[in-house]
Amino acid sequence: MTTTVLDVEQQWTTGARYTAAAAVDVLLSNSGGVALRFTLTEDDTIPTIPVHDAPVLGIRGNIPMQLRLGERLWISGADGKATVLE
Repeated sequence: MTTTVLDVEQQWTTGARYTAAAAVDVLLSNSGGVALRFTLTEDDTIPTIPVHDAPVLGIRGNIPMQLRLGERLWISGADGKATVLE
């Protein structure tokens, strides 16, 4: 199992983006002490959805999801950490 730890900020940033190298099942885990927001895109373009409108991952929460090849998972939060487990 591969683990990727991302440093998240209050806006969408490339430093808090996970790109699926293949079709993959992942577990997005909130390993910090603040709620996180997340969204998906098909390319490296920064999401157009405002952070405050994106789905929420609560403190210490986990969300399983399936990503397609090349899909990007963007995560934001108040300067915390997120973990993506493959």
